[in-house]
Amino acid sequence: MEQIKLNLMATKRQGNAATEFLRGAKGVIHVGASYGQERDIYAAKGLPVIWIEAIPTVFDQLQVNIAGYPNQRALNYLITNADGLTYDFHISNNDGFSSSIFELQEHKRVWPDVNYTGSIRLQSATLKTVIEQHGIDLKLYDTLILDVQGAELLALHGLGDLIDKFRFIRCEASEIPLYQRGCELKDLDGFFAERDFNRARTWKYIDPNNEAASCLFEALYVKKSNVPPIKPLYIHDPQTDAKALHKVAAVTTVPRLGFQAHAGTLEKAFADPRITVLRTRGVFWEMGIQNGIDALIKLGCDYVITVDYDGIFTNEDVKELLRLIVRYPDADAIAAWQVKRGSTKNEVLAGLRTSDGKMGAVVSIEEMKEKDLTRVDNTVFGLTIIKTAAILKMKKPWFINTPNADGDWREGKHDADSYFWHKFGEAGNTIYMANRVRIGHLQEVVLWVDDDFNFSKQELSEFYRTGRPF
Repeated sequence: MEQIKLNLMATKRQGNAATEFLRGAKGVIHVGASYGQERDIYAAKGLPVIWIEAIPTVFDQLQVNIAGYPNQRALNYLITNADGLTYDFHISNNDGFSSSIFELQEHKRVWPDVNYTGSIRLQSATLKTVIEQHGIDLKLYDTLILDVQGAELLALHGLGDLIDKFRFIRCEASEIPLYQRGCELKDLDGFFAERDFNRARTWKYIDPNNEAASCLFEALYVKKSNVPPIKPLYIHDPQTDAKALHKVAAVTTVPRLGFQAHAGTLEKAFADPRITVLRTRGVFWEMGIQNGIDALIKLGCDYVITVDYDGIFTNEDVKELLRLIVRYPDADAIAAWQVKRGSTKNEVLAGLRTSDGKMGAVVSIEEMKEKDLTRVDNTVFGLTIIKTAAILKMKKPWFINTPNADGDWREGKHDADSYFWHKFGEAGNTIYMANRVRIGHLQEVVLWVDDDFNFSKQELSEFYRTGRPF
């Protein structure tokens, strides 16, 4: 039997929901165009379309098919993750629908009648190169459709930083390896988890005559941080009567599961004045925080406020940081004081060097009570306001986990957060602690009941060290 091409036409049988997301789209770049079967769907929604097709003969027919659609044009490229590589592009016997740079694998079992009849030599290009060479304005094309028979991940990697320009990305995907070395749904999920996209919808391919085809999907990934334009914030410091207009936004990296108490705190703390909060996710914290800060800088922020998801603070804490950047405009970063989790004494999350360059200098309580700010050499991101001009003095990456000189992750190592502050200071920037902004640090507590049914509290960190209290 001939494979039914899995695309917008195939999923249409599941109802209008499969294309409903296009109502919010501005324009479409469709890679793996085939014959342009979806041209009427796009036209009905008034969307401009750029079709990209690899096979020259199919491309010729595609041009004929869209000739009557003034907002649609076609480009002839093989899209991968590299420019100028030559591939054997295998042509399938089902009108080319299963043609790929990869050999068939489980595809043979799902569609035993489909095979390759030959191959042609094609040179590759990245999607980023095609977009730039053809002057494609991604403000007009915010939706990407990928239907490239196992090469979706290659196409995405070749997009580079332009991925941030897209709002919707829809990919053909499978739970099994249809092609040798081709990507699967889990690979796409992993790729997007490290970027600012969520898998919002998944449509399973349904063929009543072929149950094995249920391993196929269309997966829709939607950009999470559709951050609105950052408006200048009027800040007034009544203590000095200093006034300023600054674009300020906050960024936080959030886990899949986290402290709900913090989530509520976050909403209240940035409600007055209303400050945009960009939430990022990813496998690694350092990726999420850098991407988030970078996104806010590109939006024109003068200051970013970083937030850790285990901090507890109030709206007044945020307001005081805002007042301080107006009162002390030369300060490049001002952080709130926070106590180290699991601390058995007054261990604050900040560091000051002694005269011989080692961490461990102590600031007197009297000095902290007298002054608004205390100069330090490093701090954390619990609630910290940072001047973006100071960040731009640093070379990327801004966050790196580095072992010590022996290659060990022990004394002398730099975690990603301490690495940032080390490089921040090396760039000539100043770091201060706001002595009157002291925030909470969430810590788990275990409640126990002894043999006499008396209850006691034990910090979770202590339980890990010593076990049960009785």
